[in-house]
Amino acid sequence: MKSRTSVRRWGFTLVELMIVIAIIGILAAIAYPPYTEYVLRSRRSDAHTVLMEAAQYMQRYYAAKNTFKDAALPADYATAPKGASDNNKHYSISLDAATTSADEYAFKLIATPRLADAACGNLSLDHKGVKGESGTKEVADCWR
Repeated sequence: MKSRTSVRRWGFTLVELMIVIAIIGILAAIAYPPYTEYVLRSRRSDAHTVLMEAAQYMQRYYAAKNTFKDAALPADYATAPKGASDNNKHYSISLDAATTSADEYAFKLIATPRLADAACGNLSLDHKGVKGESGTKEVADCWR
């Protein structure tokens, strides 16, 4: 009769596997919120870049025509990141028609997020370089 003590078992017990899964779950729960905030900040950065470039375009338009009336943004400035397809865009950039039609010496650019961003909402930039947001965070936090 063979002794059972000489049999060596390979593998992990269910308890060991559950401990590893619990540790991975805890680490994921800690890491996920900062990761999502990082992704939102990087997408906002894309919107900042396109808003600034669009504002420069508008200033060049003003230098050529001496008015912002009848101005329109080229298609290059319609999305952030710049030139992205509809599936890959994070923000839609638009020229606030009410501002340009009411005052021919003013414009306001608005970046609307494709996905909900309650913290910053819509980002805006006007002819004076004044930055704005429509969310719950401060302007300085959304524009850094």
